[in-house]
Amino acid sequence: MRNPERIPRILEKIEAIWINEPDTRLGQLLVNFAPPRMQSDIFYFEDDNLEVELDKKIEKIMKGRGK
Repeated sequence: MRNPERIPRILEKIEAIWINEPDTRLGQLLVNFAPPRMQSDIFYFEDDNLEVELDKKIEKIMKGRGK
Protein backbone atom coordinates (compact mmCIF):
# COMPACT_ATOMS: atom_id res chain seq x y z
CA MET A 1 0.00 0.00 0.00
CA ARG A 2 1.24 3.47 -0.83
CA ASN A 3 1.81 5.91 1.99
CA PRO A 4 -1.21 8.26 2.21
CA GLU A 5 1.01 10.96 3.76
CA ARG A 6 2.39 11.64 0.28
CA ILE A 7 -0.91 13.14 -0.87
CA PRO A 8 -0.90 16.53 0.93
CA ARG A 9 2.86 16.87 0.37
CA ILE A 10 2.57 16.36 -3.40
CA LEU A 11 -0.53 18.55 -3.66
CA GLU A 12 1.32 21.41 -1.93
CA LYS A 13 4.10 21.13 -4.48
CA ILE A 14 1.65 21.12 -7.38
CA GLU A 15 -0.04 24.20 -5.91
CA ALA A 16 3.29 26.04 -5.51
CA ILE A 17 4.08 25.47 -9.17
CA TRP A 18 0.59 26.06 -10.53
CA ILE A 19 0.31 29.44 -8.77
CA ASN A 20 3.36 30.52 -10.77
CA GLU A 21 1.81 29.22 -14.01
CA PRO A 22 -1.91 30.07 -13.68
CA ASP A 23 -2.58 29.83 -17.43
CA THR A 24 -1.50 26.19 -17.45
CA ARG A 25 -4.24 23.57 -17.28
CA LEU A 26 -3.86 20.95 -14.52
CA GLY A 27 -3.55 18.05 -16.96
CA GLN A 28 -0.99 19.98 -18.97
CA LEU A 29 0.97 20.79 -15.83
CA LEU A 30 1.12 17.15 -14.75
CA VAL A 31 2.02 15.82 -18.19
CA ASN A 32 4.86 18.32 -18.37
CA PHE A 33 6.54 16.57 -15.44
CA ALA A 34 6.44 13.10 -16.96
CA PRO A 35 9.44 12.01 -18.97
CA PRO A 36 8.85 12.26 -22.73
CA ARG A 37 8.46 8.51 -23.14
CA MET A 38 5.59 8.54 -20.60
CA GLN A 39 3.81 11.77 -21.47
CA SER A 40 1.22 9.97 -23.56
CA ASP A 41 0.54 7.59 -20.66
CA ILE A 42 1.11 9.46 -17.40
CA PHE A 43 -1.11 6.83 -15.76
CA TYR A 44 2.00 4.74 -15.05
CA PHE A 45 4.21 7.58 -13.76
CA GLU A 46 4.96 6.79 -10.11
CA ASP A 47 4.29 9.42 -7.43
CA ASP A 48 7.84 9.37 -6.10
CA ASN A 49 9.19 10.14 -9.58
CA LEU A 50 6.63 12.92 -10.01
CA GLU A 51 7.65 14.39 -6.67
CA VAL A 52 11.31 14.49 -7.71
CA GLU A 53 10.38 16.41 -10.86
CA LEU A 54 8.14 18.78 -8.88
CA ASP A 55 11.02 19.48 -6.49
CA LYS A 56 13.28 20.34 -9.42
CA LYS A 57 10.73 22.82 -10.77
CA ILE A 58 10.20 24.42 -7.35
CA GLU A 59 13.97 24.82 -7.00
CA LYS A 60 14.08 26.64 -10.36
CA ILE A 61 11.22 28.92 -9.28
CA MET A 62 12.98 29.76 -6.02
CA LYS A 63 16.28 30.48 -7.82
CA GLY A 64 14.39 32.79 -10.16
CA ARG A 65 13.17 34.72 -7.13
CA GLY A 66 16.67 34.99 -5.76
CA LYS A 67 16.03 32.68 -2.80
